[in-house]
Amino acid sequence: MTALNKPRWGWMIFLSAIILGSNALIYRIPDFVAMTPEAAIGSLFDCILILPLAAYLLIIRKRYSLHWIVPVIMAGLAVSWLIIPMEYMVQFHYLKYVVTAGMAVLLGAEVFLLIQLVLKAAAILKDFKTQNSVSFFDRFEQAVSRQIKTSRLLPILSSEAALIYYSFFSWKKPSQAPNIFTFHKKTSVVAFNIMLIHALLIESIGFHVLLHSWNPVLSWILLVLNIYMIFLFIAEIQAFRLNPFVMTDQELHLQVGVMKRLTVDFKDILSVSYYQKPSIPDESLVFDGMPKEFAEEEPAIVIEFTHPVEAKLLYGFTKKVTKAHVRPDEPQLFYESLIRKLDCN
Repeated sequence: MTALNKPRWGWMIFLSAIILGSNALIYRIPDFVAMTPEAAIGSLFDCILILPLAAYLLIIRKRYSLHWIVPVIMAGLAVSWLIIPMEYMVQFHYLKYVVTAGMAVLLGAEVFLLIQLVLKAAAILKDFKTQNSVSFFDRFEQAVSRQIKTSRLLPILSSEAALIYYSFFSWKKPSQAPNIFTFHKKTSVVAFNIMLIHALLIESIGFHVLLHSWNPVLSWILLVLNIYMIFLFIAEIQAFRLNPFVMTDQELHLQVGVMKRLTVDFKDILSVSYYQKPSIPDESLVFDGMPKEFAEEEPAIVIEFTHPVEAKLLYGFTKKVTKAHVRPDEPQLFYESLIRKLDCN
């Protein structure tokens, strides 16, 4: 397995921190290097070329649409405006119009879609309640697409709607019914996410105070992102509770929090077996159906498919997988139920 077989988010975060951190420091440590207006060219080169190239090689390549490189470049431009002092950015004043134009187009498209949603909110809500789909994401997207023209922003909007729904409007008891299998009760996933929320709360206050004296704009941006992440972790906890694995008459639904989900027809399942640790693990085409917790547990059951199927991730990202690893709270019951479903189909 090569390093490019799966997204390397850890390496991407590490490289981003090194590149952006070093560029920020050279402008703020006195006499660190001899500063000239041309120094900003090197920083811009890092932000709008090196970082997008790293994102392409480590994250996007052969996994997601190349269109995702555009927002990465726009983000690089925006970050460069924050870390490079204004006296060095005067020579590149035209770049701020590129960032502003890109943000205006994206914001305008989102506002236009939101206006349509507000105007047809009653019809969408009525349609949403009549949908039979197990997943909130699918129910929302189907209801919206029936009422307004489908947009590329719809998966992003449905992700945001899911975060709001699970964070604020989903405080109810989970369903109890046959062919529903929980996967969080015998894990530490809830405690793990609560720990992350606690850490973010402390970090948000301390880091905001520390950064505010250096760069107020950046400190407020990071504060907003931290608050957003807190709501994301709350939504994760609620989604774990309310979205167990579900077997209908025709399909198997695997949703793991709000981050990833997979729906597969029973006819597309090749085999089901108990997990045996391979000598050379290959996770490039695996749907990881286990939530992250303190200790990394091995899966209990492996589900192999007859052909690559599409798993859906947050914000419209997708991934082709050929097998799924799951660890339900009752693995034997899940295994036997799934075998019966396959025999019937």
